[in-house]
Amino acid sequence: MSEYNILSLLQQMTMVSNVYKTQNQNGLISDHAIANLLVAGFTSQLKGWWDHALTKTQQEEILKVIKKDDQDRIF
Repeated sequence: MSEYNILSLLQQMTMVSNVYKTQNQNGLISDHAIANLLVAGFTSQLKGWWDHALTKTQQEEILKVIKKDDQDRIF
């Protein structure tokens, strides 16, 4: 994939994630579940990388990452 295609795909994934989050105001779908939904949609080179270049442990580490700000608050 070209750099443009990768950035475009990442933008699409972010938009899908944001849609899930905004439609999930009551907390029925966790961030982890949203990440799993995105991974399920991987195709082509991205799917190959996810399935063959990463170990199961690395995949789980990626799926469990929690973003924190400078003061260690989750957002």
